[in-house]
Amino acid sequence: VGTGADPQANIDYGSLADKTFAAMGVLRTITTLIMNLENSPDTVAQLETHLIPLVGFTLQQELVDLYDDVFEIIDSCTFTLKRISPAMWTLLPLIHKTFDGEGFDYFDVMLPTLDNYVSYGTEQVASNAEILQLLMHFYQRIMQSERSNEQERTCGCKLVEALMLNCRGRIDGLIPEVIQHAMRYIATPGGIKSRGFLVYALEVVLNALYYNPQLALGVLEQHGWTQGYFGRLTQSVDKFKRVHDKKLLIAALCAVIAMPSSQLPGSIQGGLAELFGTLLRTFETLPRAFDNRAHQEGKFSLEELSGSEDDIDADLDDLDDF
Repeated sequence: VGTGADPQANIDYGSLADKTFAAMGVLRTITTLIMNLENSPDTVAQLETHLIPLVGFTLQQELVDLYDDVFEIIDSCTFTLKRISPAMWTLLPLIHKTFDGEGFDYFDVMLPTLDNYVSYGTEQVASNAEILQLLMHFYQRIMQSERSNEQERTCGCKLVEALMLNCRGRIDGLIPEVIQHAMRYIATPGGIKSRGFLVYALEVVLNALYYNPQLALGVLEQHGWTQGYFGRLTQSVDKFKRVHDKKLLIAALCAVIAMPSSQLPGSIQGGLAELFGTLLRTFETLPRAFDNRAHQEGKFSLEELSGSEDDIDADLDDLDDF
């Protein structure tokens, strides 16, 4: 017989919150310890073996309040060791399951960890179709879901960029879909609202052009996107602020221009002068980008904040409106 009592009435939420905050404190202390052991990889490797079950438990129990901290632990371990251990590989399917469940909104928190899997586990990623498809699913879902915002889609672009740069020449079959997801937004009027997402979406295609210009141009031509893409790129070149942006743009355009003229689409042949102009403008502004990066790195160093060029510019640019 039902009593009508609330089954949650006896939960001590104050005590639960205290325990959660205590756990956060412990996890952050562990992260700090790992970062301070950067020059002691053997010690970090030993710590990792004890931490992986803790991370696995947190994800399995969907303790979402601790996701930020456990992903920072994975990021710190893999970044410090510069490799992905067999035990760490066992977490990847669980991370994927977390993303498909309660962790979808934590994709930006997962990104550094996923990037490390690609960067430090490249051989395993490129040679294992199951791992490759699993990583691609993050990109596919984040670009297709109506729940995603532009910051999260930007993170998806960063992940697929890591795949193309690290697995160059080994993931040809994925390139058409990679381009299609980015062009869905680029080719749609009003499909992109922020400068950060515009740059990263354009760079998905630039990375594909750098990866294999003939393959990438074939995809653009097949869908009638070539002229529209390069027109949008030329209009947006001044939004490419970072050294990485400019170097990628230069490398991709050089790869296109170096193709035999017989393989270039007519729209490209007719617009070579404009592409050369874009290339020249980018070269001219590259020294200033190096100066800006040095200034930002110096400023962050003075504030005792460490971060890559990407981290610094992400804070400044990713959500800037046009």
